Amino acid sequence: MKIKNIKKICTIFVIIAMILSIPFFVRKSYAVDTVLTSNNYFVKDNSLYVLPTSSTIKVEELLRNVESSDKIAIKNGDTTLSKSDSVKSGYKFVSGSLNYDIIVVGDVTGDGKLDLGDVSYLYNYTRNKTTMTGNKLKAADTTKDTNVNLADVSKLYNYFKGNSAFTYYSDVDINNVNNYITQAKNYINNSANASKIGTNIVDYLNISNKSDSDQIIVTSDGKVEAAFLRNNFCYRKYADSNSLEIIEGKLCNANVTNFPSNGGQLHISGSKILDKNNNEVYLHGSTINAITSLTAENPSKDGQTNLESLHTLRNWGANIVRLFAPANNGYSPSFINNEDAFTSQYKKIIDMVIASDMYIIVNWDGARNNGASFTNEAVDFFTRIASSYPNDPHIIYEIWNEPEDTGVNTWADVHNHANAVIPAIRAISPNSVILVGTPGWDYHSLYTQGHELSYDNIMYVFHLYMNSCRGYTLERLVNQVEAGVPIIVTEWGSMSVERNTRLVYDELAESAAKMFDKYKISNLLFTFSTSNDWDDPYGNKYGIVLTGKWENDLPNRILKINGKFMKSAISNNMSDFKTNILRDNKDENGRDYRSAEWKDKITSIDFKTTLSVPSNAVMTWDLSLMQDGSIIGYLLPTSETDRYKMTICANGVINAPGYSNYLFAEMTNLKSIDFTNFTTNYVDYMNKMFYNDKSLINLDLSGFNTDHLHQMWTTFGNCYNLQTLILTGWHPTIKSWGDTFRECRSLTSLDLSGFIVTDTTNFSGLFYGCTDLQTINMSTLNPTEVKSIKQAFTNCTSLTSVNMGMMNITSNAEILEALKNVKNNCTFIVKNSTTRNLLASTTSSTINFTINE
Repeated sequence: MKIKNIKKICTIFVIIAMILSIPFFVRKSYAVDTVLTSNNYFVKDNSLYVLPTSSTIKVEELLRNVESSDKIAIKNGDTTLSKSDSVKSGYKFVSGSLNYDIIVVGDVTGDGKLDLGDVSYLYNYTRNKTTMTGNKLKAADTTKDTNVNLADVSKLYNYFKGNSAFTYYSDVDINNVNNYITQAKNYINNSANASKIGTNIVDYLNISNKSDSDQIIVTSDGKVEAAFLRNNFCYRKYADSNSLEIIEGKLCNANVTNFPSNGGQLHISGSKILDKNNNEVYLHGSTINAITSLTAENPSKDGQTNLESLHTLRNWGANIVRLFAPANNGYSPSFINNEDAFTSQYKKIIDMVIASDMYIIVNWDGARNNGASFTNEAVDFFTRIASSYPNDPHIIYEIWNEPEDTGVNTWADVHNHANAVIPAIRAISPNSVILVGTPGWDYHSLYTQGHELSYDNIMYVFHLYMNSCRGYTLERLVNQVEAGVPIIVTEWGSMSVERNTRLVYDELAESAAKMFDKYKISNLLFTFSTSNDWDDPYGNKYGIVLTGKWENDLPNRILKINGKFMKSAISNNMSDFKTNILRDNKDENGRDYRSAEWKDKITSIDFKTTLSVPSNAVMTWDLSLMQDGSIIGYLLPTSETDRYKMTICANGVINAPGYSNYLFAEMTNLKSIDFTNFTTNYVDYMNKMFYNDKSLINLDLSGFNTDHLHQMWTTFGNCYNLQTLILTGWHPTIKSWGDTFRECRSLTSLDLSGFIVTDTTNFSGLFYGCTDLQTINMSTLNPTEVKSIKQAFTNCTSLTSVNMGMMNITSNAEILEALKNVKNNCTFIVKNSTTRNLLASTTSSTINFTINE
């Protein structure tokens, strides 16, 4: 009996204890689930995480957003803090039986402030220079992904600079947002849920994927708003508005790959760039704005280089930027002008790039127009940078930007400079990748073989602007890379390098972009800045927006053509650019119609704007610059034995290559070409384009665009049977020509009155052997110093009149046989008596000279 009574008594006590414990469990459950009324707090692993909204969090602010039936205290050890005290990581949140460690996200130093000290401490931790454990390590996970790396540094730095909020958003299907808002309004209209006003109610809604919107807030006045991520920017959408707005212009986190935080220190193997895990890395980005006119308050010109604009560039797909360090080029500031101040400003931009977790090319820009490299100063500069960032995986060193043309700077100069600078860098950063400029404004990397340096982790620099872009240039570049030569293109763009033209070679540039991507040739476009047209010494006509129009998120409405191209190229989205560009003449392996097997068998050529090949085609070739099948040439038989008609077809108009030398040359049986559906928008070279086409009778070239044509050596040479040559609408600015119409024996007249010739000095053999030519009109020509006119009109036995415009032949010019066999009584209109006397001295014929001075 006694034992039974004891059991009953024990049972009663257990029941009483369970009943008494109910409030505890309820309170704890209630506290964990609903005690927090602000989306700036969350509970995880028995810690209360505080997402700061300012540089310091006061106790009063934290308590104001917490509800509990128990007394709440914030404690530092046994000391209860007052309302005015700051909350720090490691303090305790105490409410009844609850006892949470407080984690102020980003407060890695534990001083209650979010400042540059926290950024620096966190950055040094990622570089293994400091250690963190416990609450500090929890505070360091600013991206809420359980890993602490440079992405956390970036987020903390963005917050410190006011460019990012400590709130977490996810990618969302924009079409779902209104559905969420509708659900939220219906939910809150239920009186039972009225207590949720002012809170984040995402967990109470019927949303299958909670990551679609991390925040759906019902504001205190009953408004419903959704906050979400779109294109890595944080947006807010109100229920009663159709518009979206960026939340205070702030940034969200981007999920990125192929960055230093993932790949670590780079190294070079053959022509490839590899990361620490030996994965191939493809670098693509842009040169950022020149470091000119900087101030302590504004560490980049016009504020264009900042964390938000770098984030935009990253969102486009860039993982690298490049920044100049002018030596002493007349820019202010430059390194030599003020070494300490310049280095300080330069490092601020490096810090922003590192905080954005991008690679940066630190570039030394030697003096312009005198070939100087300032080697000693370069050693000083790179030593300063390397000492500040020893072995930092973000930094790549480019030791000399654009050594000048060969003859001014040679490979010996490049080697001497490199042998001084590279050891200085390697003494501090032994594993860093170093880029070596090449003679000829960085165009001679195509001839690097035989000039290699004996260092590891070296690449050679190539620059490519579209007015110098030829199919064979791209082919040679690819051949070098495939041969194992490590080449990186640190400057290229869709704009012409010539400052006297505003041409955008978008279709040529697209070919280059596709080639780079196909062969993983790392490249940087020029330049991520505004445009001052022709006034900026760094040529910011290459800029992507017009002066004064810069916005850090770079919407399409402010982008120039060059800007839209840069965005498309970096994003690998070329859908707005259509490439139908022919291969140029450099088909050295005889792979197309210009081979010895076929060129003399073709009698006609036409161009078709539909890509299709008939089944009875005798032969087909891929004639596209990209070798991607976008242009096909095929042959059909004719009624003549072993003779063929050639058709070149593509989906859309077909463009001649910029380098159209020999494009249709030495096709001795070619009788006609129909240039409908063919353009020359990008042509600047036409040397020997129709050379030795002996059977051509008529050429109507009136549809040719010659805006950028400037070379015409022997273009129509040996076209013996050409009777009609229509050049209506031509107005090329000729810089180099000679023998252009040589042996065009059947032409009777030439009208060159639209030609612009001012700088050309050589007119030798221009009309040599044009035996049927009667009239020549060169009235618009105004060359100021003609140095050679030898054999220019030799054997033009039918000439009756020649208007030589304002051509000024110098007294020491080559004039050998200039008018040999020109018949008597031919009339020449010349500029002055000097020109008349020189021409008269070359012939025994009686020439009528009219002076047009």
